Amino acid sequence: METPLAMGIDVSLTRTGVAFVGDPLDGGIETYSFGRSGKRNESLLQRHERLKTLSDQVINAIDDHMEHPRIACIEDVAFGTPGGSTTDRAALWWFIVDGLIRRSIPVLQINVSKVKIYATGRGNKHEKDEVMLSIVRRYPDAPIQNNDEADATALGAMGARLLGRPYETSLPLTHLRALQDLDETTRGAL
Repeated sequence: METPLAMGIDVSLTRTGVAFVGDPLDGGIETYSFGRSGKRNESLLQRHERLKTLSDQVINAIDDHMEHPRIACIEDVAFGTPGGSTTDRAALWWFIVDGLIRRSIPVLQINVSKVKIYATGRGNKHEKDEVMLSIVRRYPDAPIQNNDEADATALGAMGARLLGRPYETSLPLTHLRALQDLDETTRGAL
């Protein structure tokens, strides 16, 4: 795909999911995963290098396309997530957002509950596998390999729809309510 419409990013320290959503007739959906496990006793310098490497991998995936996406939808930092380092997750999120802003790509942050609603029609209390199953069924041609890529695909599809170029032909109203309150934010970002 040379010209993605939208990009979705599900930030994780061990495996960040990235999806590029284009026109269904021109390349469809591309997905990627980047990351590696870290150790709690890593020094600040080691942690910084790990986070920079991961954010660079995400940004390099953007630069591999002939044109940049028109919008990037990134999942909000989940400060209540158990395990891992909240500080490191927030730093990674900002490193990626910085790369997007430096490329003049409008960024829209989306809460995880809205991603779940868009994927399944229901909000919280979902296992990641339920979200993945819904996304894989909706986009059978997308090369989704894991939960992170599924979440990123949902985010990218949300971005394409907000741009007025939905990837899917129809979506139930229960799913579309995830876009409420995002339209105004998007208009401000574009």
